[in-house]
This record gives sequence, C-alpha cells and structure tokens, in this order.
Amino acid sequence: MRRRGFKTEALARRAEAAAKQQFGRADLAADGTVAAELIQWLGERELDLAPTTLSNYRNAVRKYIIPYLGGRQLFTLDKRVIHDLYRHLLARGGRGGTPLSAETVRHVHRLLMKVLKDLGVVIDGVRQPRAADRAF
Repeated sequence: MRRRGFKTEALARRAEAAAKQQFGRADLAADGTVAAELIQWLGERELDLAPTTLSNYRNAVRKYIIPYLGGRQLFTLDKRVIHDLYRHLLARGGRGGTPLSAETVRHVHRLLMKVLKDLGVVIDGVRQPRAADRAF
C-alpha cells in the first residue's frame, strides 16, 4: 500500500486488507496503474466493439481519463477521486481549459464504470453527473 498518514501500523494493515479485498478479484495489468488497465481493457475490447465505438472509447480515455487518473494505482481509486475527475472535467476539461458539456462528462462516467465493472472492481457511492438543463 502506498498510502501514508495512518496513525498506527494496525490501521494501515486494515486499510491494506480492505483494498486487497476490494481489488483482490481484479485481473490487473503489470503495473496496476489506471492508464495500464484502461489500455489493456481497450485492447481486449477490439474484437467485440464496433470500430466507431472503440474509437470514441479511445478518445475519451486518452483525452479525459488518463491525463487526470492515469498515473494512479487502480487500488487507490475511490468515489472522492472519481468525483474530483468529474468536477475537473466540468470546470476545465476541454480544449484550452474550457468546460466540458455535462453530456460528455456523463459519457466519461459510463465508460469508467463499465471498465471498472469489467475489471471486477466495485467502488460504491459513485454518482453520475446530473444531466444538462434543456434549453427551450
């Protein structure tokens, strides 16, 4: 476990055991980073996805997820980190630091949840960003 700040070794060991239980059934790539897992997952999906869907997934992963979460270890993800990603994308995730649309962030959410589910990782409490207000 690469997390610091536990008051006692016993608390650190409990946190490590909880992380191992949560991610223990996941079939992880060599280094266990989010970027490596996403790239491996995309490679595995080449055979069963339409080319345009795969291209859209690759773009979302490359543009939005990997720059913000790619260097993190998969077992360090929690709902707070994922919600921070969504807030970042909504505030300044587009070209030149412009905000992304709520629908694009919802697309990133659905893709990230699909990847985590396929990897066997369950992170409770992650909420999908709310839909954009409709203009009439």
